Amino acid sequence: MSTIGGDTYLTLTDHARLMDPDGKVAKIVDTLSVSNEIVDAMLWKEGNLPTGEQTTIVTGYPSTAWRHLNYGYQPSKMTTKQITDTCGMLGTFGEVDKKVAGLNGNTMDFRMKQDQYKLKALSKDFATALIYGNIDTDPEQIMGLAPRYALSTATNGTNILKGGGSGSANTSIWLVNWGDEGAFGVFPKGSKAGIESTDLGQQVLEDAAGGKYIGYQNHYEWDCGLTVKDWRNIVRICNVDVSALTADAATGADVIELMIKATHKQETGITGKTEFYCNRTVFTYLDLQTYNSSNMNVSYEKDPHGRRVMMFRGFPVKRVDAILDTEATVA
Repeated sequence: MSTIGGDTYLTLTDHARLMDPDGKVAKIVDTLSVSNEIVDAMLWKEGNLPTGEQTTIVTGYPSTAWRHLNYGYQPSKMTTKQITDTCGMLGTFGEVDKKVAGLNGNTMDFRMKQDQYKLKALSKDFATALIYGNIDTDPEQIMGLAPRYALSTATNGTNILKGGGSGSANTSIWLVNWGDEGAFGVFPKGSKAGIESTDLGQQVLEDAAGGKYIGYQNHYEWDCGLTVKDWRNIVRICNVDVSALTADAATGADVIELMIKATHKQETGITGKTEFYCNRTVFTYLDLQTYNSSNMNVSYEKDPHGRRVMMFRGFPVKRVDAILDTEATVA
């Protein structure tokens, strides 16, 4: 749990502990969070709108001037604009034949184990949308990170570092600050965080040919979104050509150098939780380049659960398989 700027931000697991005491939702959220490290790390907050979160950002400071005696100042004011991030509705159904569910003598346990695969699919799809979701092309989704940091000539282009790749064999590394001054997950005002599970009990189900049978049915739905409060606290390292990466950085992207530059792009004095995210390919070459250069920027620590975590200059480095090796070049 993190308290940032007077607001309390929680992970999905934290939220689950505050829910109903039957434990069903908590089990679901725990299953979800361990499936994707970025989902586990995200901090979440109830939105200020029934559909998501509205943010007012400063687009210009008031003007100031030097004056002579007997001359005054011109009045001025700051300029602002509002940005609304809407939540999407991600869901699925779980169905199992009543006879099949009862074969092992523990129907509820069997149903939960079967539905875990659906929960993993929800986690995978959310992680993909978190990176690549684009409401301009898919209005039912959420606006992910990549579309927000897609053009180096845009206002936030200064926080886009290029790895030198071209074509469509590229990947990205992300440095994300979770909290008041960076980004956080959002769920609709008046609702609960995480997946809402509804046990619909016994239902008449249909097979592919329209035949009917009695089975159990569960409905899972997750209303979720992403808000970026201050673009300066997120950095994208793009155009990392995975086919050109080498263990000694003699050719291709020097991953360590790019990550060092990224740490200097964020604003100083920010609060919250900051982490690097990359896919398995980059994670491997970062480890190799560190080993072959005897670089001191990377170390390993144990988290509270005893798991080994790669650290880069004090920032955790997490693996996110949703980050592709086939990204197009960022202009």
